[in-house]
Amino acid sequence: MSEIIVSVIIPVYNDTSRLFKCLSALNVQSGDVPFEVIVIDNGSSEPSAIEKCCSPFKFVRLATETEKGSYKARNKGLCIAQGNIIAFTDSDCIPDPSWIAEGVAALKNESKNVIVAGDIKVFSASSVPNSIELYEQLFAFQQRENVRAGHCVTANLFLHRKIFEDIGVFNAETLSGGDVEFCKRASRMGKSFGFAEHAVVLHPARASWKEYRTKIRRIMGGAYKLRNQEDYMAEQFTFLGLLRLLIPPVNGVMYIARRSNSLTDFIRIASVLMMVRYYGFWIKFLYKFKILREFERK
Repeated sequence: MSEIIVSVIIPVYNDTSRLFKCLSALNVQSGDVPFEVIVIDNGSSEPSAIEKCCSPFKFVRLATETEKGSYKARNKGLCIAQGNIIAFTDSDCIPDPSWIAEGVAALKNESKNVIVAGDIKVFSASSVPNSIELYEQLFAFQQRENVRAGHCVTANLFLHRKIFEDIGVFNAETLSGGDVEFCKRASRMGKSFGFAEHAVVLHPARASWKEYRTKIRRIMGGAYKLRNQEDYMAEQFTFLGLLRLLIPPVNGVMYIARRSNSLTDFIRIASVLMMVRYYGFWIKFLYKFKILREFERK
């Protein structure tokens, strides 16, 4: 058996149908890069279902992390990973057939101090996307822009194991924002970032306002949790940070105008943008004054 080069780490919580699609996509990877997939069951209500989902795929190693938090699960995966290259994706992602090969190729073109983020393409389940799906397709993830800003998300990430040895693992005390905090910490310690446009994963768009509200609460709950450790998180909860959310988002509206296919789509997406900003203001206000508890996974 070839020596494992890449360890792909995937946390999962009660998401068997999408996990199966993810593993099926990994089962048909092109190229000859030896890899393993480590699935970390993060306290699913039916662990036997996760085990059954993984069992057809011989390259999968299944482990368990009962403490809540995807970053706790990812850290558990790091403890047992065999590869010197670590790749991250999520159970709701569908990697392109050349995802691993392209990610590894991009990483080899960089120094060992570079973290490589792959592209994340958002798709809708319907041939006629609703307003939330249109908004998600336009604004979700944006890895290229993330890299320019000095951070990236774990839905599509490649890096050498040595980086974890240099700067430590993920902050496992938060349910959201741990990837951004990790990247900011890496940047302060001299690491840099690259973008691999051909290392692609697909991600489903959220399709309802209820789903998106949960996302906002989770993201802002993560920022609130990390506010005492990171200045850029704390700034979001100052009065000035809150007030910025009430300023009309001119740049966002112009971005929508350039990217939308029709006036109808422009109005639909811009409406969601305003909803997101004002709901975000409200949630941050509730967190700031401790009216809302920190986000908890249900």
